[in-house]
Amino acid sequence: MKRASIIVLFITLIAIPGLAAEFTTNPNATPWRVDFPEVERALTTITHSATQSIVSGNSVSCNASGLHADNSYLRRFDLLAFGITGSIVDPAVDHLVVEVFTPDGQATGESFYIGSNADGQTGPSYIAAASCGITEPTDTAAIGFPDMHIVMNVTGDVLPVELMAFTIE
Repeated sequence: MKRASIIVLFITLIAIPGLAAEFTTNPNATPWRVDFPEVERALTTITHSATQSIVSGNSVSCNASGLHADNSYLRRFDLLAFGITGSIVDPAVDHLVVEVFTPDGQATGESFYIGSNADGQTGPSYIAAASCGITEPTDTAAIGFPDMHIVMNVTGDVLPVELMAFTIE
């Protein structure tokens, strides 16, 4: 009996590996292939800044002893003026507003001044800071800082959105 049990165990150990799963290709697959066309992606950068220089001490922020309160730095880009046409999300939109928001850093000892220069700009730089009485975005020139031109670049990926077709051979 003991010998019969050993033989059954031996046969079982040999048979189990023969039933083990393995990775294979489908031998009955119908040959086909899908080729997607290459789509060229083009990065587009827009800016109102005449130069990319950042000048130390040129920027302002709403702060107390150099520690900033809530500040919003904004730029508005007229997309048509930059040669960008078509819809982004809403076909009626032709302006892009970009905001850099710095939350109050006074309790944590933080100081932030956005990069700027006086080298020229093609559109105004805006700031909003409720703690300093500016609750709506306001041109920095209108609050006494005409040479604070925020250096801001916006880069987007222009990708045509169209129905892609393919064939199965």
